[in-house]
Amino acid sequence: MILMITLNNLMERVSIMTVTNDNTKQLVVRKDRKFGNEHIYPVCNKAQLFACISGHKTLLPAVIHNIKRLGYTIITKGETI
Repeated sequence: MILMITLNNLMERVSIMTVTNDNTKQLVVRKDRKFGNEHIYPVCNKAQLFACISGHKTLLPAVIHNIKRLGYTIITKGETI
C-alpha cells in the first residue's frame, strides 16, 4: 500500500516536471534580413545567453543546430503593426 502511494506520487511529479520543462525549453528569436543575408537575433534571455556563449551577436546556423540538439524549440517573434 505504501509502495503504491509512493509510486503514484513519483508519477505525478514526473508528469508535472515534463509539463514545466516544455515551457522552459523555448527560445524567442527575431529574423532580420540585411543586404540579402538572413540574421537571427536573440530576443529572450536564454537566447541571448546562447549567443554570448557562441561569441556572436546573432545565432549562427551551427549554433541553432546545437541548440535544437539540446532539446530547445526556437520561436520567431512575430511582427506587430
